Amino acid sequence: MRTEVETFIDPQLGKRNRLTTLFRPILAIPAIFLVSLITPSHEGTGVLPVLLAIVIVIFGIYPIWMIAFTHGILEFATKANSYLFLLTDAYPNFIVDLKVRVVLPDIAEGKNINRWLPLVKWILALPHYVVIVLATAGVYAVVIFNWITILITGKYSGSGQKFIVGYISYINRVAGYAFAMVTDSYPRIITR
Repeated sequence: MRTEVETFIDPQLGKRNRLTTLFRPILAIPAIFLVSLITPSHEGTGVLPVLLAIVIVIFGIYPIWMIAFTHGILEFATKANSYLFLLTDAYPNFIVDLKVRVVLPDIAEGKNINRWLPLVKWILALPHYVVIVLATAGVYAVVIFNWITILITGKYSGSGQKFIVGYISYINRVAGYAFAMVTDSYPRIITR
C-alpha cells in the first residue's frame, strides 16, 4: 500500500523549442501565480491547508471532493514546476497527462489519517523546509545551465534531470504530508 505522494515525470529530452525556452521565465508567470494562490505546497500558503486541517480535526473525515481537488492542484503545481524547470515544453494545463502525474495514497476518506496530527504537521515539517530552501539553489543552478544549453544547442541534454525530478518529487511528498494532509507518513528526503 502506498503511504506517500508519488510523482512521475517523463522529461522531454532531445530537440526543444528555443523561442519558448528563451521566454520561459516570463511564460511561466501565469501558471506560477495560479499555483501560488491555491496550492498546498511551498510556492504559496493558500487557504486549502487551513480548510483541510479544520475539516479533518472537527469532522474526522477528508471529503472525497476535497481529495480530488487537492490531487488536481498538486498535479497542476507539478506540471508548472516541470515547465518552469525546463523538463517539458508543454504548458501546464488541467488535462490528465501521463508524462507528468501525481498519485496520492489511499486514505479512505480520512479514516486512515490521525485526526489530531494536522494541528502539528506544519511544525513537524520544519526540517524539510530547510532542505527545500537549500536544494532550491542547486535546482536553479542546474536549470540556468540547461536553459543556456538549450538556447545554444537547441537540445536538452538531460544533465541534472534526475536531481530536478527528485526535487519536485520531494516537494510533493512534503506537501502531501504537511499541507495536503493526505498521509501521516513522515516524508523521506531520498526516494527508494
